[in-house]
Amino acid sequence: MNTGEIQTIFKNVKQSPAVLDYIEKKISKITPYIHDVRGIKCSFKIENIWHVVDIIISHAEGRYAGRGSSKDMYASIDLAVRRIEAQVHKSKKMKSNHTCSVFRHEESLCQKEGKRLKQEVTVNDLMTPKPFTVFEDDNLQFAEDIMQWRFIRHIPVVNESQRLVGLITHRDLLRASLSSLTNQSRVLQKKSNLGTPVKKIMRNQVLSISPHVSIREAAEIMLENKFGCLPVVKRGRVCGIITEADFVKYVVALSE
Repeated sequence: MNTGEIQTIFKNVKQSPAVLDYIEKKISKITPYIHDVRGIKCSFKIENIWHVVDIIISHAEGRYAGRGSSKDMYASIDLAVRRIEAQVHKSKKMKSNHTCSVFRHEESLCQKEGKRLKQEVTVNDLMTPKPFTVFEDDNLQFAEDIMQWRFIRHIPVVNESQRLVGLITHRDLLRASLSSLTNQSRVLQKKSNLGTPVKKIMRNQVLSISPHVSIREAAEIMLENKFGCLPVVKRGRVCGIITEADFVKYVVALSE
């Protein structure tokens, strides 16, 4: 069975192609070590502020089940997958004297994954920590002033608890200015910006990412969704932001 046959259930959360792609890639690293996979079910839901992910992999001798619960969907997926990895490793270890499994000539899945994670560059390594943020009720001029002052193009929008509620970009500001003040002066445009709250034009449906995710996976999400950035969320609060510019800087640093 291949990972394309995963059965997914989104109970009270909107289905996301990026989340589906992420979980498929994670599960594809487990299934080669499971004999005769017969079914894979994944469910996603939100309980209060917790993103809960349940993964069940049925196989010839039973099933493996893992649950992940955190304030970030991607981190919850990682937790659920790691719990299944631990079960697979334990099962293989118990049978090591009676089987010619793939674990005979290589490290256990958990050890291998641990080394891979240590070697990989993560979002935490590239992101801009403690980014500039704005509140929903801040005006557009304030957001524009921050962008010009710090030479940035993306600002996360947060509430008083620093929880992500939206995103505003330079393109959003430009679009708002062109639509409302096409033929008017800069003075009138600034006056309009001062009277317009960020929440009027911000993007409400914003995909965030955990700081522990690899930069490869972050890049794939941004590329597939044509995102210019991803807010980084840890324990429910904005702790950073990773942008296209961060990846360019990384490539330049590698070439030196």
